[in-house]
Amino acid sequence: MEKLDRLLTAIHRHNKMTMVEEEHMHDLIVVAMHEKWSIIKAHVERMVAIFEAIIREGIEAGEFEVEDAAEAARAAKLPSRHSSIRF
Repeated sequence: MEKLDRLLTAIHRHNKMTMVEEEHMHDLIVVAMHEKWSIIKAHVERMVAIFEAIIREGIEAGEFEVEDAAEAARAAKLPSRHSSIRF
């Protein structure tokens, strides 16, 4: 659980910094997400794979009671979506 918490916190801090300090990068990310650039899809897939691996570790350690790590990983990626994108 701690590992997943640290990852989500780091992602949040990075996204917040990007939005505040790197406005041009923020704008580029917004466009890329709206236009569904392949690099965004690849990034999301990689993040889901990382979440899934961490969740599997948590299941094996008895920290998570989840039947499907892949499904849980897809749900876990939701907070990492860019805050200016509304679904």
